[in-house]
Amino acid sequence: MSSRSKRPIGITLLAGVFLWIGCLGSIFFPFFVFYGLTADMVNLISAGVSQSVVVRFGAHFLVFIWFLLYVAYACIGFGLWKLRNWARKAVLRLAVFSAVAGVLVMPFVGQPAAMAVAGIVAWVLPWAWLVWYLKRPRVRFAFGAGTPIPSDVSDSGPPAGMSKKEKILTASALLATFALFFCSLLYAVENMFRHSQVYQMTLKEATRSDCVTAKIGSPFTPGWLAGGNMEESNAKGSAHLEIPIKGHRGKGDLVVSAEKQGGVWSIDKLILVQGSEETQLLPYTTSSTCQ
Repeated sequence: MSSRSKRPIGITLLAGVFLWIGCLGSIFFPFFVFYGLTADMVNLISAGVSQSVVVRFGAHFLVFIWFLLYVAYACIGFGLWKLRNWARKAVLRLAVFSAVAGVLVMPFVGQPAAMAVAGIVAWVLPWAWLVWYLKRPRVRFAFGAGTPIPSDVSDSGPPAGMSKKEKILTASALLATFALFFCSLLYAVENMFRHSQVYQMTLKEATRSDCVTAKIGSPFTPGWLAGGNMEESNAKGSAHLEIPIKGHRGKGDLVVSAEKQGGVWSIDKLILVQGSEETQLLPYTTSSTCQ
């Protein structure tokens, strides 16, 4: 195998991913047709739209395009495996298209805005790294897309790899990418909690509590990194949150459990936790110690 035909490890992995998606999709899609699953896809695509002939035809056309995408993925995977430069260019165009589409679509499907930003970061950065990798000199050389060598100059082999300094910079950029994604995700989750009705109700109840005033102080400020989970639909929902707070007398955590029925949130239980000490704020009991 000549130096030009050696397949980089990254290309081998990338080809395997494309072949896996493309071949499995192409093989199993006919079974979807046979068992009527594509009809369900058509109904899902055309849901809420007048069932005209044009709409049904358009839905079937989109399902057919879906199948062709599987076939295209399989072809691109085979091209990458065989080091065909057209396959590398196809992945580059796919990466650019996907990144741009993500930037345009994510603001409409990611709510609130912070979640949309986190989604854009999580979607665009991997495609950006893929573009960077496919444009590296050694990768281009493997596909025969390197700088043409003059006829009077002998083939000197593949381009030199990255220097130690370049490796450190690349590793630092990769770590920064993961850090940016992690921080944006944390901020998005925190922002979602802070804008929720349960979060606002909890702070309002805590502000009115004499126990919180006595133990934490008034006014108090909510801290970052609220934890817990929340599920919500139009009519029903449930939430369990832990909100850190801090005042001039101390700090603690507000632990709240809430339910949503008929579109209205109500707090089932609210507790102020300070170390091993717990003070129940709601429902109020005479045994609550606020000193």
